[in-house]
Amino acid sequence: MFGKGNSLSGHNLLFYVLLLYSTALIIVMAWLSWSENMQNKKVLENYQEKNDRLLKDLYRQHEEINNMEEQITYLEEILDLRKEMYREVIIKEQGVNFDITRPSGFTGEMLEKSFGKYAGGALKGAGEDFVEMEREEGLNAVAAAGICANETGWGTSRLAREKNNYFGWSAFDHDPYTYALDFTSREHSINYVGKRIKENYLKAGGEYYHGPTLAAMNKNYASDVRWAEKVASAMEKIIENAISPEEAAWYNSYREFERKHPLEVYYYLRYKNSSD
Repeated sequence: MFGKGNSLSGHNLLFYVLLLYSTALIIVMAWLSWSENMQNKKVLENYQEKNDRLLKDLYRQHEEINNMEEQITYLEEILDLRKEMYREVIIKEQGVNFDITRPSGFTGEMLEKSFGKYAGGALKGAGEDFVEMEREEGLNAVAAAGICANETGWGTSRLAREKNNYFGWSAFDHDPYTYALDFTSREHSINYVGKRIKENYLKAGGEYYHGPTLAAMNKNYASDVRWAEKVASAMEKIIENAISPEEAAWYNSYREFERKHPLEVYYYLRYKNSSD
């Protein structure tokens, strides 16, 4: 009986040992599984964090590319405007018939380069005023500066110096100084006259409208029949001094291409104008 009891006790001990071992194994495996899950979770979190950073970088780069494309498109439009004006005023010498309601594509800095070449730079500082007037009123800044240069001897006339009148506005032939309007500043003169030139001379329905060109303006703006030619000549000087030699060379290469391939240029311009 005693020996049998010992045998049962041994079996019970073995059972408990196996049970403890199994329980410990389960605990260890559960811990390992939990640990592995935590590690996997941390790895996933790291991947997610990296992914978020990459997405942010991607969105930022995409936005930068869009901004660059917009800037490139804007610069192409500006160069097209300058090329067209250079082509008409300089190459074809048709400044009198150029549509001066079209934007110039010029900056204030470019105009300043030209103003510094004439009459001791009397017009220096007005470049941005002409560009701003173009944006606000729709009168080509180079044409406006050309009118100013012609009317005031590049800003040196008595009207310009004493009355801030930079366009000979209301300066009637029989007594120009007395009748010419006084302006508070050069900027005031440029904005005021630019607005009235656009509304009265260059806008369909305007009191003196005959077309959007210098030649059309000449019919009522000035008694001098060569006024438009003189303004166009001043425009030529402004353009030639404002545009860099590299840019001018590019425009002149276009001139050579136009000379050799007139039909291609004609149909391209026809298509471009119809699409605009």
